[in-house]
Amino acid sequence: MTFERLRRTLGQTRVLAIFRAKTSTHFVAAAHALADNGVRALEFTLTSDGALDALRQLRDESPDLLAGAGTVISPHDASDAVAAGAQFLVAPCTRIDTLQRAAELGVPMIAGATTPSEIVTAHQHGSELVKLFPSAVGPAYVKAVREPLAHIDLVVTGGVALDSIRAFLDAGAFAVGLGSPLTGDALETGDIARITERARTALAQARR
Repeated sequence: MTFERLRRTLGQTRVLAIFRAKTSTHFVAAAHALADNGVRALEFTLTSDGALDALRQLRDESPDLLAGAGTVISPHDASDAVAAGAQFLVAPCTRIDTLQRAAELGVPMIAGATTPSEIVTAHQHGSELVKLFPSAVGPAYVKAVREPLAHIDLVVTGGVALDSIRAFLDAGAFAVGLGSPLTGDALETGDIARITERARTALAQARR
């Protein structure tokens, strides 16, 4: 798995689906529903019970999808996630030792950052895409950061609403990560049908 495939897949839709819930019971069904509606990059967060088992199942059932693990903080997290089939890793922070472990495993990692110094540090240590977290910094901040750091592509996550997708992309974000605005309460209730409309709305916003 390479950064090039990750970049290409996210570049096609500009949307990364983030799955976070108490348990991962409905993750695979929700992933299939999103994939059926055009979302091809999916992140299962390790803070959800059973996330790695769900990731294994999804990789077995749909090897063509781009499935990764989120909230990967330590090198041990990275190893466990890759062993479960993660094709990419995402973190809310930048830890150089974890980026090094991801490189050893041959799996791309999107490290998290907020300030320009953190963004540059993440990029210099192998995070070719950097997660700008949280989105509360706003589109104006994205635009301001991108002016001196135009060579670093940012994936904005952490509270991006469906109606703010376009503003972040117009400000220069490479892609956005969407959690509950995309999945709603489906990951808790199993009401997967409601995901379809949200997925279509998200992708329409990203394409405008």
